[in-house]
Amino acid sequence: MVRHPKTLIDFMLLYLTEEACREALFQHRWPQGFRCPRCGHE
Repeated sequence: MVRHPKTLIDFMLLYLTEEACREALFQHRWPQGFRCPRCGHE
């Protein structure tokens, strides 16, 4: 189950670094990995 922070403090504690936040956003947006919407290239 995905944990979603409810407050800004919770968010900051969940994603301690910019890289951790970036990775979580990437995984949320592209769970099977990035694929170009135009050509389908991975």
